[in-house]
Amino acid sequence: MKSLGICIIGFYVLVFIAFLIEKRPLLSGSTSYFSQVAYNTNLVPFYYDLNTNYQALQMNVVMKIFLVMPIAIYYLLKKDCTLGQLITFILGVCLIFECAKVLSLRGIFDITDLFYYAIGGLIAYYLVSGIKYILKK
Repeated sequence: MKSLGICIIGFYVLVFIAFLIEKRPLLSGSTSYFSQVAYNTNLVPFYYDLNTNYQALQMNVVMKIFLVMPIAIYYLLKKDCTLGQLITFILGVCLIFECAKVLSLRGIFDITDLFYYAIGGLIAYYLVSGIKYILKK
């Protein structure tokens, strides 16, 4: 069980390191830092541009749901918790991740992503609960 946790944490650390060392300039042109942060922040849930590639959008949604499932399953196996505690943990971790993305100017903070992360935690909770129920029988 401990090696599984180390593998999951190692995976997320590698993703975060790759995210940080990406070769893109932080500030481009004469736009101020705070203007770029404001531009890269979307606080309107489920708002998508009309020119959006919907296949890429669907893949993005699926990826975000499945991205949190390993850490949610690990948290559930490590600690017996309620659904509310799991969703609070997932949203806290993902909020830190989303803020790091926008503050480092490496991505866009989208409030809808937090919803997708919560759905991933919800699926993981019911998946683990179902497996525990089957194994208990």
